[in-house]
Amino acid sequence: DIKSLKVAYGVLLFGSWMTQMVGIFMGTMAVQAMGPGVFPQSPYNAMLELMMDKGGISKIAAVVTVTASLAAVMSTADSLIIATSQLVTKELYIPAVGKTSRLATDHALGWVGRLVSLLTVIVALVMAFDWDIEVIDLIMIQISLSFMTCPGFIIGMYGKWNCHPWSIANGGLVSAIYIFAFHEAYVRENP
Repeated sequence: DIKSLKVAYGVLLFGSWMTQMVGIFMGTMAVQAMGPGVFPQSPYNAMLELMMDKGGISKIAAVVTVTASLAAVMSTADSLIIATSQLVTKELYIPAVGKTSRLATDHALGWVGRLVSLLTVIVALVMAFDWDIEVIDLIMIQISLSFMTCPGFIIGMYGKWNCHPWSIANGGLVSAIYIFAFHEAYVRENP
């Protein structure tokens, strides 16, 4: 249903900005609550600590906020693992071995998916332990990658012409490489 997809894309596009406003509000309130001259490295964490110290409903709100943050991180992580596994299995592996091959049975595809998931987790762990960046760097990269998806969604949802999916995917891949290279070569060197 294309109408539902268009609505979902609109919610996805504007929903992320609305949720970021909550974080900005909490950070601003943390700075206000701590008083002048106090500059914590993480106003968000400092605000949660202040809320937990107050006890009562404030502590419950802080615990719910921390739990929601962890749930969001885990949801994103497992969605990326599943999406990577499906993409590699369906778009790369099956065309490479052929749909009628004995290597394309449900059992074989299940094992290919598991292997891709394991490799995705290993790559993510290596990057996490080796990559020395701050949270603000991740936010800058995430926002850039999010905006990078806009042309593909717009072309796919509203375009009146047939466009091969790999044309859009190649543009996304080149853009992602550019974003990481630009961040590593320029942004980190010139804060």
